[in-house]
Amino acid sequence: MPEIVPKFGYKLQTMKGISTTFAAGLIAHIGNIDRFSNASKLAKFAGISLVSYATGKTSKHFSDRRGDKELRHIFFHLAVLVVSNYAGQRKPFNPYFYEYYK
Repeated sequence: MPEIVPKFGYKLQTMKGISTTFAAGLIAHIGNIDRFSNASKLAKFAGISLVSYATGKTSKHFSDRRGDKELRHIFFHLAVLVVSNYAGQRKPFNPYFYEYYK
C-alpha cells in the first residue's frame, strides 16, 4: 500500500499527522476530489457538516449523520490526532491545528 498511495498524485502525506493508512482511507472513500466543487459539498458527503433545526423560539445545530460513516470516522480520528499531544509529550502533534482548536 505505501507504494500505491503516491501514484494518485495527492499530497496528503505532506501534512503532518496524515499517515499512509489515513491517506489511503481518504482516497478510498472520497475518490476523485475534483467531483466536489467546494469544501462544503465534501463536508456534506462526509457527514460532518452542520444541520440547523429552528423553531420560532429556538435554533439548534447538529452534525449531519447522513454522510459516509467511515469517512466521518477518518476525519474524527485525524482531528483528534492533530490536536493531541505527540507520544505523551507536552507539545501538540500539529501546533497550527492545536491553536485553531483552542
